[in-house]
Amino acid sequence: MPNLPPLLRSAPARPRHHLGRALALLALAFAPCAAWAQSSVPPQEPMLPPPPPGATDPVAAPPPAPAPPSYLSRVRGHKPSPEWTQDRNFGSTRVWLYDPGTVTLETWWITRTYSDARDNNSYRFYQEVAVGVAPHLQLDLYAEFRMDSQDDVVDPNRSAYYPSVKGLRAEARIAIPDSYGTMALNPVIYLEYMAFVDEPTRFEIRLLLSGQPTRWLFLAANPYFEFNISKSDKWFGTDSMGADITKSLYLMDAEIGTTLAAGFRITDWFNLSIQAKIGGDMLGDTSNKLHFVAWAGPGFLIKPLPRPFENYLKIIGTWLIRLPGSDTNGQDFGDHTCVTAGGDQSSCYGRPQLFEPTLILSTSFN
Repeated sequence: MPNLPPLLRSAPARPRHHLGRALALLALAFAPCAAWAQSSVPPQEPMLPPPPPGATDPVAAPPPAPAPPSYLSRVRGHKPSPEWTQDRNFGSTRVWLYDPGTVTLETWWITRTYSDARDNNSYRFYQEVAVGVAPHLQLDLYAEFRMDSQDDVVDPNRSAYYPSVKGLRAEARIAIPDSYGTMALNPVIYLEYMAFVDEPTRFEIRLLLSGQPTRWLFLAANPYFEFNISKSDKWFGTDSMGADITKSLYLMDAEIGTTLAAGFRITDWFNLSIQAKIGGDMLGDTSNKLHFVAWAGPGFLIKPLPRPFENYLKIIGTWLIRLPGSDTNGQDFGDHTCVTAGGDQSSCYGRPQLFEPTLILSTSFN
């Protein structure tokens, strides 16, 4: 080997295990730095792959059922009544009641014709409003006006017709079943209070019964009882000076009986009917005796307006005629000759009317 300077000469070879020791020493030197680096990184949750579609967790429990409510409620709507029950098919007989929310306005013209009387006609006018308040209740209110024969203000020896305000009437209908058709004969209690200006206050109770055996036939019946609830001023002749003698006493002047009606549907806008009224009437008898009376006659209902306006105008007519067998032995209407000179009043009562035509104009709103 050539002679080289000492610095350029190769160092003598060392065993390889010295290199392994050097690497081990380096690892020990950097171990604290690696530990510090790991402690400065926040930990993370392990990420799992999502479950395949349709997979469910067999361990998860179903959600708990909601607690039952502390109360239960049920809402019921009112069952509409048949159309024919919402019309006044009969002038003398009532049927059922109006559905809730129905308002009806009616104008009545009634003429009572008496036979063999000095002035044989009495004209009566009613203006009525009826409201269906609830499924079981209907209320009516109407004013009554009359045009009767009175002594002429100029000549007391002759009579003349003068208009007058007769009084007010209030009526209530209370249905027993929940709706029409759920009870036989569909009974309704009818109550009427009549407050008159110059006559006794009266009260009437009826039971309204009705049914429809077929589509074209409908029937109705009203057992009734009507009577005075206040006293009457009764005429007892004249005194020696010619002055009238009147006394205030209670006269029942009751009426009891039944009205009957059968209606026939001809078309959607035209019905015909047969009506009757049979019973007992005291006819103002001072001894409170009942006298047999009966009337019968035809009737009709016309709705001249086309649908859907047919309820805005209804024309109802009835003509009742006194039947043979009615007690007509009383005195003439308005005549006081039934009071004898001795004050005997055993036969003092009036005569029933011979005719009673009625015309009603009606309009209804829902």
